[in-house]
Amino acid sequence: MLVSSSTIASDPERIVHRHSLGNQEQDAVYAVKAVFTILAICNFFKMITSYFLMYGAIHDNPMLLLPWLLGYAIVLPLYCMLMLPGAIALMMVGMWSYGLFIAASTFLSVGVALYFVLVVYSFYRELSGDFDMKLENEIEFSSKFTSDETLTIEQ
Repeated sequence: MLVSSSTIASDPERIVHRHSLGNQEQDAVYAVKAVFTILAICNFFKMITSYFLMYGAIHDNPMLLLPWLLGYAIVLPLYCMLMLPGAIALMMVGMWSYGLFIAASTFLSVGVALYFVLVVYSFYRELSGDFDMKLENEIEFSSKFTSDETLTIEQ
């Protein structure tokens, strides 16, 4: 994604000239270049935080998982704010197939990313010790209600 967004940011005329927009062509070039430049920066940021995530997971360090979680808390809304208006704009100028594809892929990728955020947050809580305390409390609670006597059933 980083390579594709940076490639498009460097040459947006290739996309815009394929579908001439009339007088708004130069504005469209600037908009495409700005959106894909921001996406390239976001993808670079995600790549760096993913290294923190891997290193923290390998060495059981929960503090190194936080940059990834915070990064996704910033990047996902920004991604939606960039892609969905772009998809709507494409549909408004008559490029329905491109707009629907961008909207559908945005919803799909955000859904998958939210699932990964939940998984990493669960792993963060496990490394932090939150799950251990809950497990100990459940064991103490269940041991209070068990009895030493055995129940025999007579037939």
